[in-house]
This record gives sequence, structure tokens and C-alpha cells, in this order.
Amino acid sequence: MLHHVTSILLYIHLYKGYGTASNEGDVVVLVSDLGGYIYKFNMTGDNATMISPTIKDSRSSSIDYDPLFRQVYWVRLNTKTIMKSAFDGSNKQSVLITNSAIRDISIDWKIRQMFYVDDDPDAIFMMNLSTTAITKIISSKSSDCQPHSIVLDTSRRFIYWTDMETAKIEKMCYNGTHLETLLSTGARWPTGLAIDQQGEHLFWCDAHSSTSHIMSMELATKKVSVIKTLETYFNASYFEGQLYIIARNHRRSFFTMTVNGSRVQKHTLTRRMSELRRIKVFRYYECDEGFYGVTCESTCGRCAEGSICDPGNVQCPSRCQAGWTGDRCDTGTHSVIKLISGSCVVLAILCVITLITLLKYIRLAKHQKGKVLRRFVKNGGICQTSAESKCDVNIIYNPMNTVCFGEPSISITKHLDGNAQDGNDTHTGLFESNCMVAEDKLGVYTRF
Repeated sequence: MLHHVTSILLYIHLYKGYGTASNEGDVVVLVSDLGGYIYKFNMTGDNATMISPTIKDSRSSSIDYDPLFRQVYWVRLNTKTIMKSAFDGSNKQSVLITNSAIRDISIDWKIRQMFYVDDDPDAIFMMNLSTTAITKIISSKSSDCQPHSIVLDTSRRFIYWTDMETAKIEKMCYNGTHLETLLSTGARWPTGLAIDQQGEHLFWCDAHSSTSHIMSMELATKKVSVIKTLETYFNASYFEGQLYIIARNHRRSFFTMTVNGSRVQKHTLTRRMSELRRIKVFRYYECDEGFYGVTCESTCGRCAEGSICDPGNVQCPSRCQAGWTGDRCDTGTHSVIKLISGSCVVLAILCVITLITLLKYIRLAKHQKGKVLRRFVKNGGICQTSAESKCDVNIIYNPMNTVCFGEPSISITKHLDGNAQDGNDTHTGLFESNCMVAEDKLGVYTRF
């Protein structure tokens, strides 16, 4: 049931687009403390105000947040467990229990995957949050790596991680391909990775006591810069143009910093915490009753007895109203009929458009026979040859300018001669890149 609910929610957010939110949301800072608490702070302007209640747990370390179900994830070091709870700390439960320590976690909520670094095999794993299936991405047995801190570029599906043993920073695709070393010299103890929303700049802390740096890299050129040399920094989180920083020696505070280091502000906390804290920043939306979604833009279904659905899992507390079914109580007889009717209308329109296009090409071919052979393809271009001679057209397929979604790796030569049949000559194929499979029509060739 959870898998179906998740699929529905992702469809709404990724394909329908965002509606009007009930509020602008609050900037929330989570700080985990090895002493047993996860603190929440509301950033109002330049002030950090603690949010109650805190999430109580033992030896909490790496943290992340799932905005789809409003759940906080963290690593419990002493039991080698990944935990989760509601934002207010309720409904606490274990997600994964391992035989060794978990060094870091990072969630791509859009595709429901959590990546984590396991200490004993020195490996990075991927866990499906809907099905709990686990896949090993990379390990020290397949590559000379000892990953420590990880961060995700969710738009391009890259994993970046630090190797504190060899003081390197590396990256790869979600499936473990295209492994690349970005930094191999100049760092002592790189940790606390962060990345901007555009995936253009990578940030990290050098936590060695002799360095005390906040660093950045322009990923297009691999140019490395020192942002700030002030404290012994340990962990960082990027959010809306600012870095949120943990410094090892400042146990009652965290810092906000512009990405060029020109403005640094210290935020004092109410209690002294452990040295090796973690930080995570996001925008949190408090949904009104009857609303749910990342920005509270969607309304709940028809719950029975006037009850309201849970904005976290979008399920009614008891049952649906009469005539309504589904995980969210939003599917009724009239809804099915409306869906079928709408689908038929769309299908009819597509058929008409296809027929008109086909007739146009056939008519054009008959009227202009014996001239030149023109290429109709996404990338454009004309084959300048007469109808009596042969024409070789080279097609290059390049769906996205990103290695993890397919590079321009396909080149096909289409051979047509003077006896080619009038009308359309279409070539369609299935092509696989290193990171995903895509099917696309390569070209339509018509004799003019």
C-alpha cells in the first residue's frame, strides 16, 4: 500500500506541478547531537529559535529529511541503525539495522532512494524507501575507496563522496558507473559535503585541526577555492544561497555563511553539544487540515465520519466514505467514468493529428517527386543529394547533456537510394546509455 501511495504522491509533485501552498514555509535547521538529541531551529531572519519538541534518541549522527512524508532520518551509532520519525518526533521506528557503523546518509526523495555509507565493507549502498530493497553501489573490493561523507546531485543523479583515508573527493552515477576522482591533493580530512541546487558548486569542510578550511569547487572546471579559514569546521549544509556550518570547537552554536565567505554569522544555541555534530537545512510546510504534499498544495480524499487524512502518509484514519475507494479515498465511480472519458478524448485528438500529418507527407511526396531528399529529424539537417543518387544520412542521438541520462553515444547511418519508396521511411530504435534506457524515433525520411 505504501508503494502505491508513494507513486501517487510523486505523480502529483513531478508531473502535475505545484499548486498554491497554504503558507510560505519555514526554514528549519536540524542539528544532531551525539549526546542523544536532534534539535530543531526555526530561522526567522538572522535568528535561530528552537522548535519543540526535540527528537530524543541515543548517539544520533548523520541526518536527512524526507519532505514527501515529513519524516526525519538519522543514524543511531550505538545500535548501528538508521532511524526515522515524524517531524515532531512521534512514530519513531527503525529503517535498517546493520552489522557495522553507518557513516552518512543522503535521500533522493523524488525517486524514493536512500544512499548510505557502511563502515565495515567500506561501501556505498542504495535502499529503496518504498520496497526496502538494497543495492551495493561501490565498495573497497571493487574500487580503492573508503567513503565517509556523501551528498547527492538529484537532478543529474550523481553521488559525491569524500575519502578521508586518502583525502580524496570522488563522484559517480547512482548505479556506480562513471567513477571519477575530482580532488586528490590539497586536502587533509575532507568531510561535510554540500552541493548547490544547480549542481554547479561542491562545498566541503577540511576537519583536520591543522587546516580549518571551508572549500568549494566549480564542478565544470574543477577549480578549487578556499572560502573561509577561521575555525575547525566539521559539517555543512547548503540551502538557498547560504552555507550552514558546524565548527568542532563551537559546541553552543552553528554558523551561516554566504558561499563566497563574505558574511559569516554565529547562532548561539541553548546548550553545549558534542564536538562532531551534523546539520541539515530545508523548508518545512505545516499543512492545514485536509491538505497534504511537499508544499501543502493538494487536498485529501473523502474520509468517512468527517475525519481528516494524515498529511504525512495521506491515508484516512479509519475508512472511506461510501462510494469512494483507494489508498487516499479519492477514487469513485464518477471519477473512473470521468477518467475514461478524458482518455478517449485525448486518444481521438492524437489519432486525428497523426492522420493529418501522414496525409500531408504523402501528398507532398506525390507532388514533389524527383527533387531532393530532405531529412526530418529532431536535430534538423538536409541531405543535399539528388533523387537519382544515393543518400547516406548520419544521425546522432543526444537526449540530454548529462552523462547519467545518456551521452551522444549513438551514431547510425541511414542508406536510401534512388529506388526508395515514396512516402515516409521511419527508423525507430531502443538505445541504452550507461545510466538509463530511452526509446526515441531517430528520423523520418521523405522523398520530395
